[in-house]
Amino acid sequence: MDTRYLSYIIEIANEKNMRKAAEKLYVSQPSLSQYLAKLEQELGTPLFTRVKGELIPTKAGNMYVDCAQKMVDMKNELYRSIAEITNSGHINVATTSIWSLKMVSELIPILKKEFPEVSLELFEGNLTPTEKLLEEKSIDIAFVATTSVKKFENCSEILGQEEILFAVPSSHPFCTEENKKKALTSSMLSEAFSGENFILPRKNSTVSNATSGFLKECNINTDAICSVNHMTTVTNMVANQVGVAFIPSTCMRPELPITYFSLSPRIHRLSAVIYRDDRPLSKPEIRLIEMARNYPLFRS
Repeated sequence: MDTRYLSYIIEIANEKNMRKAAEKLYVSQPSLSQYLAKLEQELGTPLFTRVKGELIPTKAGNMYVDCAQKMVDMKNELYRSIAEITNSGHINVATTSIWSLKMVSELIPILKKEFPEVSLELFEGNLTPTEKLLEEKSIDIAFVATTSVKKFENCSEILGQEEILFAVPSSHPFCTEENKKKALTSSMLSEAFSGENFILPRKNSTVSNATSGFLKECNINTDAICSVNHMTTVTNMVANQVGVAFIPSTCMRPELPITYFSLSPRIHRLSAVIYRDDRPLSKPEIRLIEMARNYPLFRS
C-alpha cells in the first residue's frame, strides 16, 4: 500500500514551504511542485494559497489533507495489527558499511533458525540513499555508520562508536617504532604528510564528515586529493603506496602493509540501528536488533 504521495501533501501543509517540505521528504523541489500542480489540475482547484510567504491550505486543501492523514493512519494501524499477530513476514534490511554487512550476514542464519517463515532481503548502499529508503518506509531496519541519528531520534539506537584512524603505507619514513606509539595531532600530520597524496572517501560520507574539521586544521590543499567510494579500495591503494587515508577501525586489514595511527583528539563515527517508526516491530525484527546489541563488536 503506497501512501507516499499522500504524505507529500501532508508535509507541504505541515511545513508551509515547498523547499522545506521537499528537504523533509528527500525529493527535489521541482518534482514536488510538479506533483502538486498535476494534482491541483486533476482536482480542478488549488489546494494551497500563498499568504505572507507561506503555503496555506485552501478549503479544498484542508479537506484533502484531513482525508490523506486518515488514509495514512489507517495504513499504519493495519500494519501494526498485522505485525502484532504474526511472527512471519518479509524484512527489508539495509547495511551501509563493512561492519554492518558482516554482522548481518552472520546474524541472518541464526534468525532463520528461530523464525523459519521469515524472509529477508538485504540492501547494500550508502547512508544518504538508505536514509531516503527509511523515510519512504521501503526499508524496515538499517544498520548504519553515521555521525548523527538526530533525524531518526525516535526510531534509532546507537550500538557503539568506531574510531577513525589515519592509514599510512608501512614503508613510509614516518612509520618508525617511536612514531607508532604516537597519536597524530593536526600539526603533526600536516608536518609529516603535507606533501603526500591523500585518498579521501566521497564528499558527505560519514568518514568525510567526521574528519573534515581535523583536515581543515591541517591546512592541506584538498583540490588535488583523490576521492574513492569504497573503503576496500582505499585500503588497497594505501597498501600499494598510492597515498594516505582516514580509515574506520572496522576497515583495518592487518594482512596488508599499512600502519594505523590514532588521531589527537580521537575521532569517531557512530554505529547505529534505525527502524521504521510507523508500526511496532515484529518479533523477528526485535530479535534481530537484540542480537545486534550483543554482537561482539559492541560488547564493552
